[in-house]
Amino acid sequence: MGTNNCDMDDVNQTIQTIIHIVSLIRKKQPNPKILIFGIPFRKDMEQFGVNEINRHLKQFVDKQKHSLNLEFLPTAHLYDMESD
Repeated sequence: MGTNNCDMDDVNQTIQTIIHIVSLIRKKQPNPKILIFGIPFRKDMEQFGVNEINRHLKQFVDKQKHSLNLEFLPTAHLYDMESD
């Protein structure tokens, strides 16, 4: 899941799909450490709710991180949004 899905799926569908993938991983491997990367910012995808998706994923991880051994890594800091 990532920016390639943003123009096909709405924000809630994208969030639910990522949460579902976490659930599937946990069924196969009961105690994994799961790292969820934020969806990277793309100038051409601004209108598709990338920031909203990342905000919701971070909230999900913050609520579940101790019981599910989850971590969220935001990706916005990896890119200089001012340069092309």
